[in-house]
Amino acid sequence: MEISEYKSFAEKCFRDTPPPCAAVCPLSLPVRDFVRLMQKGSYRSAYRLYRDQVIFPSLIARICPSPCSAVCIRGKHPGDESVDLTALELACVKRMEGKKPERYAIPKKQETIAVIGGGLSGLACAYRLSSFGYRVTLYERSSLLGGSVLAELDPAWVQEELRREFSAVDCDLRTEKELTSLEGIEADAFYVATGAGGEAFENLPNVFRGGALLGADHLTALSQGLWAATAIETYLKVGRREEGPPQPTLKPDERYDRLHYDYKIPEPKDGKGEAEAFRCLRCQCSECYQVCPLMEKEKYFPQKMCVEVILTLKPNMSKRTSVRMLMGCTDCKRCRDVCPEHIDMGQCLEQARTDFYESGAMAPAFHDYWLQDMDFSLSEEASLLYLPDEKAPCDLLFFPGCQLGASDPDYVLKAYEALQRESQNPALSLGCCGVPARWAGMPKKALAIAEEIRQTWERLGKPRLLTGCPTCLSNLKQAIPEMEVEDLYTWFLAHPKALPPLQAQGERLTVLDPCSSSEASQMQRAVRTLLEQAGYQVADPEPDIGCCGFGGHIYSSDPELHHAFATRRTKGKEGIFAAYCANCRDVFAAKGSDARHVLGLLLGMEEENRFPPELDLRRENRRRLKRCFTGEEEPPVKDKLQIMIPAELIAKMDRELLLREQVAETITHAEETSEKILDEADSLWYAHRRFGTVTLWTAYRRDGDTVQVEKVYAHRVEIREEG
Repeated sequence: MEISEYKSFAEKCFRDTPPPCAAVCPLSLPVRDFVRLMQKGSYRSAYRLYRDQVIFPSLIARICPSPCSAVCIRGKHPGDESVDLTALELACVKRMEGKKPERYAIPKKQETIAVIGGGLSGLACAYRLSSFGYRVTLYERSSLLGGSVLAELDPAWVQEELRREFSAVDCDLRTEKELTSLEGIEADAFYVATGAGGEAFENLPNVFRGGALLGADHLTALSQGLWAATAIETYLKVGRREEGPPQPTLKPDERYDRLHYDYKIPEPKDGKGEAEAFRCLRCQCSECYQVCPLMEKEKYFPQKMCVEVILTLKPNMSKRTSVRMLMGCTDCKRCRDVCPEHIDMGQCLEQARTDFYESGAMAPAFHDYWLQDMDFSLSEEASLLYLPDEKAPCDLLFFPGCQLGASDPDYVLKAYEALQRESQNPALSLGCCGVPARWAGMPKKALAIAEEIRQTWERLGKPRLLTGCPTCLSNLKQAIPEMEVEDLYTWFLAHPKALPPLQAQGERLTVLDPCSSSEASQMQRAVRTLLEQAGYQVADPEPDIGCCGFGGHIYSSDPELHHAFATRRTKGKEGIFAAYCANCRDVFAAKGSDARHVLGLLLGMEEENRFPPELDLRRENRRRLKRCFTGEEEPPVKDKLQIMIPAELIAKMDRELLLREQVAETITHAEETSEKILDEADSLWYAHRRFGTVTLWTAYRRDGDTVQVEKVYAHRVEIREEG
């Protein structure tokens, strides 16, 4: 994907667009920031923000017609009322009222500007340009400043307020000075704001107009005055005149109406903050952020993530800023599913991984173990195509996936036995769908693996292809759309006689739908129906989709993020969890939950508190599963050494994705070649061996044919011995 495509990938994200209240505000008050400060009790900061935006806070807070109230999201909630933002502004102003504004030492500029008209528009323009350092003279024909505002507020109080505000800048305010022509006034630019029916003066390139002269109300007039100040500065600097004034308000974004809000009013902390401020929802889309631990960890939203992707992929960068962010996506599609615009950041990050890999910058360590595990599943040791009667037509092809049998071979064995009850000649294909390669940024390799599955399917006469893994279902449908891929549970629902007779004792289950089932509502319903028919109570009839953290193989790059995904999935839930993804079941069980696989529940297997198998056992389970169909005997142990590894060390090896068979191979090689080092202080032998991109070290003691392993660790440095 081109860099320009990454830039535009999340352009529909409206997180940083103005909420409805700010959109209809002629002064574009940053409502979210203002309310946040008022909630914190940071009144001085809130006042400074408000003053910078409206220039004359005491006046505006008293005359604002509150257009925000009509579009307030809380006001649309049944039985609720709009936030009184104007009252909140006035409360802020009253806390700071009467205090002399801060004055800053701004270098003076040589250009002069004449402002004609002392209403809100002219005053705002004069004040802003004076604060920029320009020499400004304001002309007002009457004896009082304020224009039409004087009809609504006490004139004497208005004069006092304006004098106080203008004490912060150097501005020549001239009252009782009526102009009939611009001739004779020495100025580099003019702003004409003479009010409704006032004099418009000559049409010259350096003459700008706004305010009630153009039919503006109070707030729009002030907004046009601020626009004029910026337009005049641009004109003076580059000689370019900006057309305007622009429309000061925006149409409220209706997408805010579709967001999910918590209408509960939080309690002020430590008694600080205005009560009305806590009623404000501070409307801002964070739907994806709320379901994604990666976004939460990085504190990035889609547009910022796209920027980080570009900085990481862009050639000639001295530092790749967010490599672990690229590796941290589980491909769960939750961001896409909850986003009002259906922005799929998983697709963005998956493509970024591909570009990263193809550029040669991908560190092999991130996916090395998982690719080796995929290769093992596809090797002669574990892969198999089994067809009971090779001469008879095949009506079903069961593809359980690589992890179902790794978790427990009986899942596959008993499921296949169930298929045989209702199928004439079902085939079984043991292997991997190739998704680890796709997650590693190698889509061509993943597609080649899926293509081999398609060729097998065609050789068998294109039978119905059933998967026992939701990820396989999703991946194969995406990779080979023309294959008729179905899930095992929907087939079982249509063939109830395939399942053994079972009547559970009404145990209550919480079904945890895997993220890969988000587009498989039929499978979600089938799982619940089958469990209910088997006598279980399903606590949640509606789908509960989430991610366990296995997807994308993020564990290698960020174990803490993997843990965050897993714990979030079961947070606040108790009892027995029913998962129909083997990865989900094993991840939750490893975290201490009573997680059971739906196949085990339906096929009468003992599932209670089964801890997930160790990494070596996962491989051995796949070997054993294949032998169950080929009839081969378990091969004899070749190694004469009896290698003993403590349980706590095996647990450490599992966490670091190191295998016992690698340790055994390292020790055997060291003993056969004497390529080992003796630490005389501890009487330990040290040996190393290279496996893929990993150099594994082990420290051990030998007593006859018994080897006691004391340490195992690994690094990515390749050791080359010479001589």
